Amino acid sequence: IDLIMEEEQLDVYADYSQIQQVMYNLIDNAIKFSKNNSQIEVETSIRLNKAYIYVKDHGIGIASQNPSHNATAAPAEVNPPAPPRK
Repeated sequence: IDLIMEEEQLDVYADYSQIQQVMYNLIDNAIKFSKNNSQIEVETSIRLNKAYIYVKDHGIGIASQNPSHNATAAPAEVNPPAPPRK
């Protein structure tokens, strides 16, 4: 697995356990449905103050005639405003 990071560290406002579960599922599926020794890339980028994470593999993919099965996720906000003080 290759890790390609735009920034050395990204601080985002997101639910840690939810992000962890999504990343686990994406990487697990990339490994599960790719041929042995094929390349898998995990890449981060920032666009318009949002952090994006991509998992790229060379597996079987999802049939284009059934696009309703394509998974998408909202990006996490980078350096969000501080919560209001109580």
